[in-house]
Amino acid sequence: MGNEALPAGWALVPLGDILLGIEAGKSFKCDERPPKADEVGVIKVSAVSWGEYREQESKTCKDVKRINETLFVQRGDFLFSRANTIDLVGACVIASEVKLRAMLSDKILRFKFFNESMKPLVLNYLRSAQGRSQIETLASGNQDSMRNIGQGRIEQILLPFAPAAEQTRIVEKLEELLSDLDAGVAELKAAQRKLAQYRQSLLKAAVEGALTADWRAARAGQLLPPLAGEGRGGGSPQRESSPQAARPSQPSPTSAGRSNAETGAELLQRILSERRARWEAKQLARFAEQGKTPPKDWQAKYPEPVAPDTADLTVLPHDWAWATLDQLAEFITSGSRGWADYYATEGATFIRSQNINKDSLDLSDIAYVNPPKNSEGARTRVQMSDLLLTITGANVGKAAWVDSELQEAYVSQHVALIRPVDAKLSSYLHLHLTAVAGGRGQLNKEAYGAGKPGLNLQQVATVLVPLPSNSELANLMEDVATQLDAATSQYRVIEHALKQATAQRKNILKAAFAGQLVPQDPSDEPASVLLTRIRAERDNLEHPSMRSRRAKQPKIPVEPDA
Repeated sequence: MGNEALPAGWALVPLGDILLGIEAGKSFKCDERPPKADEVGVIKVSAVSWGEYREQESKTCKDVKRINETLFVQRGDFLFSRANTIDLVGACVIASEVKLRAMLSDKILRFKFFNESMKPLVLNYLRSAQGRSQIETLASGNQDSMRNIGQGRIEQILLPFAPAAEQTRIVEKLEELLSDLDAGVAELKAAQRKLAQYRQSLLKAAVEGALTADWRAARAGQLLPPLAGEGRGGGSPQRESSPQAARPSQPSPTSAGRSNAETGAELLQRILSERRARWEAKQLARFAEQGKTPPKDWQAKYPEPVAPDTADLTVLPHDWAWATLDQLAEFITSGSRGWADYYATEGATFIRSQNINKDSLDLSDIAYVNPPKNSEGARTRVQMSDLLLTITGANVGKAAWVDSELQEAYVSQHVALIRPVDAKLSSYLHLHLTAVAGGRGQLNKEAYGAGKPGLNLQQVATVLVPLPSNSELANLMEDVATQLDAATSQYRVIEHALKQATAQRKNILKAAFAGQLVPQDPSDEPASVLLTRIRAERDNLEHPSMRSRRAKQPKIPVEPDA
């Protein structure tokens, strides 16, 4: 944007030309907790990172000698973060409410203005796409994890500056439009939260048996147990309309071919038998590969899975049984620490904790490995129907279900790989691990470490799982899928609306600083006159050395409309 693109009476000026000064606090050791009412805090960058001033995002100053009341944040202060990630460096707020005594830190700056009415205008410009582009261009640092923008560069941010009267009209119109937009966004986010609560209520009802209570009641009076394959969908018989709806003409089935009639306890016993059979088959294969005869009593070395302690557990619905994740899994493992030697720019996918996002597998940020050809590689290779669980980091306890074919993939040391004995249980176990009332809640209680929480594999193995009968499980999962699909559709509609709101905000701000939001008035005093008054007052306040430093400050070219 050049001067020729601005409306009549406007000017493109460096931010430093309209500021009377920039203040910064100091950096020193504090207690890493918010201050109490009778204590003094030092605000952190997170106090200004989220669109509003959050004074509780402060550390506590315990050294009374470091307390400086001139650095206390006051109501109406314009605060600016000079250091943060590439997306958050330059985040700014106007402190609308101040209750605590909190000082500026060395990373939070306070802008001093010629006129208080300029603050909302500058705030909105620095939050606009044009303002953000300049901030990110001027910020220094080689990594996105931490960028810094010094005071000299802040003063070089170019601002489209309207006549004073038009500034007032712009601010009033922005407040009107953005407040309506904010209200709509708040309603959309509230609906998102309600959907998240609904999802957890649905999962709770599923894993506790409440979701299928009517299904059980409808079969309570039947003379015969459900037939193999009975359930809704896939051409199966529909639910009977009453508990007395028996079928006396149907011949009594034999036990063969009736796996869907298994109770939870019978299903568990079948899984345990299959689990042991697989272990024995692997042992025999290993003996054969080594050319050895199996030793006497080799089956006695089978590692029995951890059984649930049911003494204090709640009573489950009829035909359900308690199990542990260990009992239902062929094995539970994770990668070792030695994978750094196998990192590559292409090859097999290396699944890390950040790839398990929102309880699903997110491979938008992929790392690659050339995997080892030993047992480590074989043990950690991911297969269809596996469950993946983060066991280290900020998203500890998040679970993903591998429900589609993957190219060759392996797990890191921060991800547990759980292979169910019965692949048909994978979707139910994933549901259980994402339920706060189920595995998610159990693991949250077990996670240790404040800074970087973690879980060990034994904690994962002992997760308690309520196991329904096979026939009830099929109906339960169909009910859950139907209701979750409906909730997901609503969530996507909300996400689309939020994206539209973001685009609308961007367009409103762009129009405001292009002179297109409110009409111009030729009788307005030009911006140049106001700038002359600001410069005169600043020159009166500044020490001569400051004016000299400002004059010598190298100019860094930026493109405000990039």
